[in-house]
Amino acid sequence: MKVFDGLQLVGGHAALDFLNTVEYRGRPQSGDRLASFEALARWSAAAGLISENDLTAVLASSARSPRAARALHSAIELREALYAVVVARIRGTPLPPDASRIVERQLRNARATADLHYEASGSCFAWQIPIQRAGDVVIRLAASADTLLLSIHSVAVQQCQGPQCDWLFVDRSHGHRRLWCQPTKCGNIVRVRRSRAR
Repeated sequence: MKVFDGLQLVGGHAALDFLNTVEYRGRPQSGDRLASFEALARWSAAAGLISENDLTAVLASSARSPRAARALHSAIELREALYAVVVARIRGTPLPPDASRIVERQLRNARATADLHYEASGSCFAWQIPIQRAGDVVIRLAASADTLLLSIHSVAVQQCQGPQCDWLFVDRSHGHRRLWCQPTKCGNIVRVRRSRAR
């Protein structure tokens, strides 16, 4: 399992793990793991969205740059809007218009930036987004969000039912009955509470 600064990436998709970089969302003691552009870039490398070479290059080019602050702001804006859209889809409620517009704008930007490359080894075409500036990291995140949204009809995305947990994950269990993002964490908390109640 991939890990970022002790945070397990349990979403089953990079875009869901991106949404899960906030712990205890909406509560007074919420914890945001992406407090700086450096953290965002390191998380992107841990999630496999950029390479270690990309990470080194983008951190060197964005050190003390206002572009890094803008990229972080853009990433957080995408994360919060995408979270609202995905949760609305899970709950079967109307998509929030403002969040939908933000997601659509960032996804359009990602598609406009990507280059189509032919990979001879795999005999296939693929969109590639070069990492040269801080903003390119956000474009990679948006591209990941794009793949999630385009496939969300065919995968079971769930929200954790653990106490004080709102993480999202792809449910690959038989019958799609998985309740917790981490059975050994949130699941154990619920089981212990039930045991004590009995």
